[in-house]
Amino acid sequence: MASTLKVNTIQHTGGNTAATISSSGQITLSSASYPQVFHSRATGDQDVTNSYTDISGCVLTGITPRSANSKFLITGNIYMNLNSATGMRIRMIRTVGGSDTVIYTQRNTYAIYQNAGGDHEQNVVTFLDTPSTAAAIGYRFQVIEYDTDAITLNQGDFSSITVQEYLG
Repeated sequence: MASTLKVNTIQHTGGNTAATISSSGQITLSSASYPQVFHSRATGDQDVTNSYTDISGCVLTGITPRSANSKFLITGNIYMNLNSATGMRIRMIRTVGGSDTVIYTQRNTYAIYQNAGGDHEQNVVTFLDTPSTAAAIGYRFQVIEYDTDAITLNQGDFSSITVQEYLG
């Protein structure tokens, strides 16, 4: 036996509308039901040093989770030119309420290494974060160089960071 439910809106018991159905049957979800996506990219060359430094342009701030149970998928594409025999490492920082937490560090000191130099490289970093907060969050990538001062970021292409929220 088939049955039909006819409504114009679907609401929570508190009165908040979750979905609206038009006369043609099109469903429009409330904006709170969509996951958020944030993106930023570097716009110019940046030299890497022997101390951890933010990747200019790969910094996102003011991300307000839709839920304290949300998860965030962070993806970074880091482009660089290794100008001589050198290596570098990437780490990811989460900031909540002005407090920084390192949430990911590449395990190998030389996560990227080149023996001779003159090589353009790309390193992709992906991490799923569960911050367990409804407070505003920031994410950023940092890099450190080992051996020489011979790495330049964003040559050949631009580094970027993308953060996708998955509702919890």
